[in-house]
Amino acid sequence: MSTPRDVLIRAFERMRNGSIVVLIGWIFLGIVSAALIVMTGRIYEILSYLKEVYEKTSKLPQDILISSIEELRGIVSGLLICFVITIISSIIILVGIRNLFLPGIKRLTRFKPEFSMSEKLIRIGLFYGMTVLIILEVFNLVVASPETVSYILLSASIRDFFMIIGFIGLATLFLKLNSLDKESLYLVAGILFIIVVLMFALDSINNILVFAKIKQYSSMGVEYTYLLIIIALIMQTIALSRTLDKIELGLISLPLPQETKFGI
Repeated sequence: MSTPRDVLIRAFERMRNGSIVVLIGWIFLGIVSAALIVMTGRIYEILSYLKEVYEKTSKLPQDILISSIEELRGIVSGLLICFVITIISSIIILVGIRNLFLPGIKRLTRFKPEFSMSEKLIRIGLFYGMTVLIILEVFNLVVASPETVSYILLSASIRDFFMIIGFIGLATLFLKLNSLDKESLYLVAGILFIIVVLMFALDSINNILVFAKIKQYSSMGVEYTYLLIIIALIMQTIALSRTLDKIELGLISLPLPQETKFGI
């Protein structure tokens, strides 16, 4: 039979360990995403240049065409590598969320039922969102070519939609944890996740406009979004570790409802 303290320790242990695994995945995902933004932007520059030359001369000089094709081939090869690493990184994040982080929050809801909404948002946005991202990346990997750039942007918009839901869940989770344990890093992480939500929303709108050919491609600073995510994850990991230490020292305790049955 587990005590309330045991359940609370297990909850924060799983959340902290899950946070570490998710952080590792996001570091790789951030690096790849930055490279992907550069390569996607370069593809649009090449295609726009070829279009401009053709409109002016009604033909494409052979030397320009050959050099452009060679560069596009190199970029597509880079895209293939990025897609593979993105899939691996997404799987790492999925494992951290599903096997560690979400079960930890689930245990925490035994003490504070209001955490259940954050758990649901994180599950929908990050777990299912990452699952959808993996499927889309596999699709893009199979049919990768310069003509699929628009579909990459569309899949990025779908990713952004799920990320917005998931990071709203993380923001509410850590703002609530800040009220439970007056740890300033929870507040910092929560605020950063709110900023991340806004940046994903702007990026989604940008990608949709580019896909609809209403505006030209621009990264909208997505590389900074991933950097903020990594910083926020570092903050949350440190905060969870500190809270766990306090629980083990008996500085934090929460009573469970009388009807709750303890389980391993």
